Amino acid sequence: MNSTSKDYDQLLKEFSELQLRVTRFSFTEQQLINTRDQLDHELAQYKRLSLFNSQALKSSSLANFTLEIAEAIVDIFEVEAAAVLIKNCQEPEKTQIHLEGIVNANYYTSIELQDKIIGFSHDFNENQSCILNEKELAQDELFSTYKEALLFYFIDHETGYSAYLMGLISKAKYPLYKPLEVRYETIFKIFVTQVRSHLENRIKSEKIQAQIQQISSSELELNKLSLIATKTKNSVIISDAEGKIEWVNDAFQEITGYKQDEVKGKKPKDFLQGPASDMNEIERLSSALRNKENIETTLINYNKGGQPYYNQLEITPVFDEQNKLVNFISIQKDITEEMRIKQEILKINSRFELIAKKSNIGIWEWDPINQTIVWNDVLYDIYGASQPETDSVLFDFWKSCIHPDDRLTVVSESNHLVENVNEQLLEQEYRIVRQNDKEIRDLKCVTLVERNKDGIMLRLIGTAIDVTEIKQYERAILTKNQELKKINSELDNFVYSVSHDLRSPLLSIKGILSLVFNGSQIDEMTTNYLKLAEKSVIRLDETIQEILEYSRNARLEVNYEEFDVDTMIQTIFEDLKFSTSENFEFNFKITGNPIIHSDKSRVEILLKNLIGNSVKYQRKDIQNPFVLVDFTHSDLNEIKFTISDNGEGIPEKHLTKIFDMFYRASSSSQGTGLGLYICKEIVNKLSAKIEIQSKQNEGTIVHLSIPATV
Repeated sequence: MNSTSKDYDQLLKEFSELQLRVTRFSFTEQQLINTRDQLDHELAQYKRLSLFNSQALKSSSLANFTLEIAEAIVDIFEVEAAAVLIKNCQEPEKTQIHLEGIVNANYYTSIELQDKIIGFSHDFNENQSCILNEKELAQDELFSTYKEALLFYFIDHETGYSAYLMGLISKAKYPLYKPLEVRYETIFKIFVTQVRSHLENRIKSEKIQAQIQQISSSELELNKLSLIATKTKNSVIISDAEGKIEWVNDAFQEITGYKQDEVKGKKPKDFLQGPASDMNEIERLSSALRNKENIETTLINYNKGGQPYYNQLEITPVFDEQNKLVNFISIQKDITEEMRIKQEILKINSRFELIAKKSNIGIWEWDPINQTIVWNDVLYDIYGASQPETDSVLFDFWKSCIHPDDRLTVVSESNHLVENVNEQLLEQEYRIVRQNDKEIRDLKCVTLVERNKDGIMLRLIGTAIDVTEIKQYERAILTKNQELKKINSELDNFVYSVSHDLRSPLLSIKGILSLVFNGSQIDEMTTNYLKLAEKSVIRLDETIQEILEYSRNARLEVNYEEFDVDTMIQTIFEDLKFSTSENFEFNFKITGNPIIHSDKSRVEILLKNLIGNSVKYQRKDIQNPFVLVDFTHSDLNEIKFTISDNGEGIPEKHLTKIFDMFYRASSSSQGTGLGLYICKEIVNKLSAKIEIQSKQNEGTIVHLSIPATV
């Protein structure tokens, strides 16, 4: 081998060694790069862990803390979803759960979600991180879509909390994430340690705050109680375990007259009791104190001046944490005035009961709160019953006594009163069937309901009066009235028939007299006699016509129709002109619509009588006798007539009697005395009003107001 060949081989060997070195260097360089990337990645994770730590310190509530843990798991460990459960075993309502990125979680209740998360921990140790594979996750429907999961849990027996932390990667997105490896265990343990530390600190802080608040509240409550005990009007005594006074409030000193230094170290019975104190109650009080029991009682005590007063007291024993008696607290109230009022009420009730008994008034009261019913003796007598052994049966007894025909209505009305908060009073009349003699009696009853400001019924009070005799009288009177109406109707028909029958021969006599005057030659004396007969016939006919008008007004119902007042009055004027002198003036004034709606026949009789009186009683000694009819029909549909004249007038002494039957205030006319009586009856029938003003020798004014109908 020549030298050249040797050199070439040497160069190849050196080149191979160089290539090997380069390859080793590149591999080492790549390892260094990978290590650097890994360190950078872990550094980023630790930075995120530090960020979580600072945020957790600022978290205001356990719910927010749970949310931050879930977000940190996703962020630090680069997983797709997270589940965090912080469970309070002692107070389940404080348990918090948060699921970050887990689909379909809304289909389950909080309890179901807790069971699913805790279920995975049964196969693994506490305080040890583990990786769940696809097979293990597929055992639960909620997690069946996930490929891998990181799990860690711990139980803190001191605080009563347990925590379960999970990070998950789904099957669908598994290629996009790095597989969970055991190398996460170190940082995961650090993370869990921080979670545990924060949770413990939070819970301890909450307990400390609660204790501070409790101490503050206790001090505040103590201050309040001290203030109440000092300012209350009730007497307060604090005694030691032997019953000797340690402290009394100001009210005690005001009520009894004793100062605190006078009674300290003494027992209340040594100076508060006297001759009128009930020894039986004192013995009962002493027995309760010996047995360390609570007691309430009322005693007559005596103040420093020797004056007795009623004292309502309650004594309560106070025990320490070892159940050892340390004090007695006695709260006492001066009820002297209340007892005086109570005695007065008892007297009043006694008097009221006596009045009710003498007046035969049955009284009952129902207390719906205590479900008690009380009847007085009169009510038992009314129902013909003996007092039952229990009041609870009275309600059913009352219903059974109501007459069958009245029962449904009476009970329904009573129920309506009870159920309707706006109702307070119920008045009823119904029949009962007495228990002892089965006699049917009529009762008049009143029920009053008492309610509080919210409308809740406090009690029912009622009265019952036996009105059987009154009802019998009422029924008898009603029967008599019916009979009287029948008789009056028959009498009206009789009067109408007789009057009508009497008028026919009178009209015949008038006709015969008219023929005699016109067709026969008779002497003057016979003529005068016949004229007198004619006047009598005319007067008798007028009387019969007025009787017929009265009878017609009594018999017939009001018949409303439309008519023209102007036409009616002009017709009346025309009829009356033939019976008076030519110088008599008829005047008519209209204001408003002359068409009215009323009983035409009755209005015509009214106006004819009233205007006819002005003509009939005109003065003969004046030149201008007149009658003025003033008619007003206003927008309010009021109908008013004013009839005025300058005739004889009516003496003042007769004005109160002019509407009486057959009363005549003037002797200048041969009237029957029925005209104004008939007018008054028509006015009553029409629900109208009439008023007459008159002065003798000056004239008369009649005011007539008739209600108009539509």
